[in-house]
Amino acid sequence: KTKVDFLEINKLNKSDHYDVIYKSYYFYSYFNVYLKAAAINNQIDNLYFY
Repeated sequence: KTKVDFLEINKLNKSDHYDVIYKSYYFYSYFNVYLKAAAINNQIDNLYFY
């Protein structure tokens, strides 16, 4: 489901440039996890902007 959401958000067609889309999606996923882990490690994961 998240892969489909990624395609829709970025207005990508699944049949076009599948390899690029695949790499972009997984880079985004791993980078997002990395940022969450870094925030938890630095104890800034509970900061919110109002």
